[in-house]
Amino acid sequence: MKAPGPTTRKDIRKAVQDLLIGKTIAGESVFANRVPPLSQRDSLPVILIYPESEDDTVLQHYGTKSKLKRKDLDLVVEIVAEETTDVLLNDLVDDLADQIEDLLEQSDKLGNLVHDISIDTSEGEYSVDGDLPWASWKMKFKVSYIRKF
Repeated sequence: MKAPGPTTRKDIRKAVQDLLIGKTIAGESVFANRVPPLSQRDSLPVILIYPESEDDTVLQHYGTKSKLKRKDLDLVVEIVAEETTDVLLNDLVDDLADQIEDLLEQSDKLGNLVHDISIDTSEGEYSVDGDLPWASWKMKFKVSYIRKF
């Protein structure tokens, strides 16, 4: 449950982390940060959650005391994975991306923390570093929320 007060990007990142942790094939390796903790860097796949950009629109202005703003956040949910002997890399990334998208689309607006959340774009990077192929798949979600200042 969200603490009283205005919604922040930190609240949104944490809500997405709470929604995904333990519910995908990444298990507990879900971090509300652009970089995983040092202790987790070899535990792939991981999911990283971080803001990319944000637009503000003033909806109402109450003199000098407060404003009501609509904030449109580009939130990245990134998968970093390595191919295993059990699963092909593309299959692993596709399965994990489908799980993430389904959970976020069905989240009831992150428990009504936000006005709307929907996937906007996805893009990937694949490479071979050492013996195994690895991938980074970034899904950008549009998140709209209202904040009173």
